[in-house]
Amino acid sequence: MVKASAGAVEHVNLVEVINIKHSIGKMKESGILIVGAEVGSEMRLWNVDMNRPLALVIGSEGRGLRRTVKDMCDLLVTLPMKGEINSLNVSVAAGILSYEVMRQRTYRLYP
Repeated sequence: MVKASAGAVEHVNLVEVINIKHSIGKMKESGILIVGAEVGSEMRLWNVDMNRPLALVIGSEGRGLRRTVKDMCDLLVTLPMKGEINSLNVSVAAGILSYEVMRQRTYRLYP
């Protein structure tokens, strides 16, 4: 069920799951790279090759990813911040992460 959208939801593959850890395990078995977004990670978003099957995992605002979910991720990336603000709204972070995937897949920065 979609509560609000500007139409893009009709063109993006979204999946709602009941058990995130079970779903991550199934995706990993299928060769899908699990990329978690976490404040303070050492790896910056744009340093990851996203030209392969992957799933983006974004935690809740304020608390981030649960430890057990974080431990299941293949990579943890951060969106670098400046000043006093150390995190973004989940929808903003999802937009930035999704755009980076699209940018890399469109412009093929990696061989």
